[in-house]
Amino acid sequence: MLYFHTDLAAPRSRVIAIDLRKPEPANYREVIPQTAENLNGVHMVGNRFVGNYLKDARTQIKVFDVEGKFVREVELPTLGTAGGFGGKRDEYETFYTFASFATPPSIYAMT
Repeated sequence: MLYFHTDLAAPRSRVIAIDLRKPEPANYREVIPQTAENLNGVHMVGNRFVGNYLKDARTQIKVFDVEGKFVREVELPTLGTAGGFGGKRDEYETFYTFASFATPPSIYAMT
């Protein structure tokens, strides 16, 4: 199974799964559906998806399991911009940067 962040039939983006044994578009499975917020990026870390959304000109981070079930929202220090969240599927810790008008760029860890 391969996972793709795409704007195919979703202008604000979504995540789909494609089974390489049946790669026809009719067999694509939606994992994380499009929402009212733009999905700017998504990473798989610790066998979970970490979605970076743009909501009201600020970053919103949501965590989903591999089936697309919402797990939690990451609480950021204040309104601002976060990025990073890279890692491997079998790693359970990731790092991200956060900055705002009142907060200098800082590095945080997420498990």
